[in-house]
This record gives sequence, structure tokens and C-alpha cells, in this order.
Amino acid sequence: MSNKLKQSSHLKAYRENLGLSQQAFASRFNEYINANKLDIKNISYATLSRWENGIIEPKQAVWDALAGFLNTVPSRIKGFIPTFAEKRLQVEKLIVDFYQPYIFTSSVATTDNDRLIDTLSNKLDVFIDSSLYNNINLSIFDVTSPLKSYLKTNYPSDFAKLQKTFNEIECDNNDFAEILALEQNEIRYHLPFLDSLTKKLNDDNYSLYTVENLKLIVQYLNDSSEDGNENGDDPLAEKMSKLDDFHFRNVEFPLIKLTGYLKKIDFDPTETEKANIMEKEKDIKNSFEQYLNRINELFE
Repeated sequence: MSNKLKQSSHLKAYRENLGLSQQAFASRFNEYINANKLDIKNISYATLSRWENGIIEPKQAVWDALAGFLNTVPSRIKGFIPTFAEKRLQVEKLIVDFYQPYIFTSSVATTDNDRLIDTLSNKLDVFIDSSLYNNINLSIFDVTSPLKSYLKTNYPSDFAKLQKTFNEIECDNNDFAEILALEQNEIRYHLPFLDSLTKKLNDDNYSLYTVENLKLIVQYLNDSSEDGNENGDDPLAEKMSKLDDFHFRNVEFPLIKLTGYLKKIDFDPTETEKANIMEKEKDIKNSFEQYLNRINELFE
């Protein structure tokens, strides 16, 4: 019974983290099942409720589908502690999913910049309401340019092989989608830094496949390459970098999520939702005060 309770609490937490009711979650999960032509039945919100309360347990095929839908691994939803290999796989998937084509191959990168931005925006729809993009600097999620700098600086032989392969792919094929698939597959085999990166990423959430960790990956790659690490060993720059990260995690991103949540409920919350919103607002205000206090401490 205790094992089922652990499983149910994590599934519920995933749903609540998305800001979805049981009905909305069931509807979106059914859309995922149908879009991917999975050999499992659509679910009702009543079934989801029984899963969350540990009354019944999904079959393994459903756990697998839930993991795909939530961009995590089945053991994570079930409440088991994932192995390092599973964590590493999530980090790899995040990098590969958000890797954008053409930046490694110079002849197209300069002419298709608008498409690169559109591609990144479309992928970020997994995490962020697209109407909120005006409030976000999308470059903090661009994993491709920092990956190029990082590999070129720290793994020059790997980078040379990768560059050669990409040039061959580009010459042999002009189809955007197929080039992307080929390049993503090639990238997957040139990520020698994954172990150290996986150890560094925040593991407070239920999945390493999060927008917060995407930003941390970009920051890690920038900080670890000559092109992105202009501050060197400047201790003040390092502290400011940590403060920026604190602000993003605890102020900027929670505020974006709260705005998206308000839009989903048409700015007409129930009493329960109002209490939830007020609690979130309080957390954001407290975090912002901490951020300001830490800045003041730096310059005293």
C-alpha cells in the first residue's frame, strides 16, 4: 500500500505542476494517446482519480505512455528514485529535443535565423504559454550555440568530426525536417560531458526535463567554454550569475507560470483557486525581497 501511495502522490504532483484539473489532464493525455496511435485505451478523469488515490494501478504500457506524455521516466512517476542512467537519459533528451539545426553548418545558419527562432518557440510551448514570449529572452534557452562553443573549446576532435558529418548531411539533403532528425541523432553521440552535467542539475522537481534545467544547461555550456566565460574567475561575476539564476527560478519563471495559469482560468478564479494564487504571489514576493537583499549584501 505504501508503494502505491508514493506512486499516486507523484502522479498527482505532475498534474498539479501543469496546473491542470483531472478532467483537463485526462483530455490532454487522451489527445497524446490518439496523436501517437498508442495501443492503449483513452481514460476518464474518474480513472485518473483512482490512479492518484492508489485505488488501482495503471498497466506498464500506460506508465510508459504517461512518461512520454510528461517527458520523464516511468519510475519517476511511480515514486521510485531514478537511476543515474535514467537521469542522464532525461538530460540527453532535453538537449537533443531543443537542439536546433543549421547552427553548426555555416551556409544555412545566416539565412534561416527566423526559422530557428520559430522552432525554438514551438518547442518551448511544452513549458510556456506562447503568448508570454514577449516577457522572455529566448536566448537563455538556445542550447545550440553554447553547445557549439563548448564542444569546440573542450572537445575539439569531437567537434571536428561533428562538423564534418553535418556538412555531409547538408550537402546530401535539403529537407529541413530530415536534416533536423539526422543532426539530432548525430548530436546524441557527441555529448561527452553528460555525466558531469547530470550531477550538477537541480533535482528538486519530479523530472529533469524542465524549462529551468534547460536554462541551466545553456548556462553550464556557456560557463564551461571560452566563448561564453568572459568573466573568468571573477568572484563577483560568479555571485551575480548565481543571483540571476535564483531570480529566474524563484521570481521570473513562477511569475510566468502564474500568469499562464490565470489566463487558463480566464481570470475568474474560484475561492480555492484565489487562495492558491495568493499563496503563489506571496512566495514570489518573498523571493523577490530575498533577491534584493542579496544584491544589497554584495555591494555593502
